[in-house]
Amino acid sequence: MWNKIKFAISRLKSFLNRHFFDIMAVIIIILTITALLGLWRLKTITPPKEPIKIDDYLNAKQ
Repeated sequence: MWNKIKFAISRLKSFLNRHFFDIMAVIIIILTITALLGLWRLKTITPPKEPIKIDDYLNAKQ
């Protein structure tokens, strides 16, 4: 049984050694797409703010 586990671990290590940068590239692409979708959704959910009119604000204080 231990031989099968050792064999599986060695196969996994060799797979990761051969495809490490491919896996990392896919992870980076997925994270980038997720971040862009999150920013787009945040932009579409929040309503646009009206610009503050400084003159009205100053006149109201006086």
